[in-house]
Amino acid sequence: MRAIALRPGVLHSTRLDRRHDEMALSTLMRADKQWLAQLITRRVPLERFAEALERRPGEIKVVIDSLQ
Repeated sequence: MRAIALRPGVLHSTRLDRRHDEMALSTLMRADKQWLAQLITRRVPLERFAEALERRPGEIKVVIDSLQ
């Protein structure tokens, strides 16, 4: 597993190869920011990271936020 820092405090991990990582990052950087923001349906502070593992109906992406 590798990790990419998208911006300070944001880390994304993946099992894809580097070429796929770069393609995904390039696509995300060009995507509509408002649309992308809708994909994050819940933010959890780092000290409560275990809550991020609990699935809830309707969730798309849960973010563990170290800066919250």
